[in-house]
Amino acid sequence: MPPRIDKFPSEGLEGAPSKDIGWHFGDPVPNARGHVICKLCGKVTKGGITRFKEHIAHKGGEVSACPNVTAM
Repeated sequence: MPPRIDKFPSEGLEGAPSKDIGWHFGDPVPNARGHVICKLCGKVTKGGITRFKEHIAHKGGEVSACPNVTAM
């Protein structure tokens, strides 16, 4: 199990369009505005970083939950 990180750095995320913490878990899809690919499961989410964070957070309704993240 990797070490626990209490605070994610928001500076220096290479290739990330913003300083949003969600970019630690996803990458922008080249030539597809608003599409994010999950680093944990490979799913491409349409709708930008906000919708992608719903995928990571297991927020139901609009997007499927990431199978590699445990629910709280």
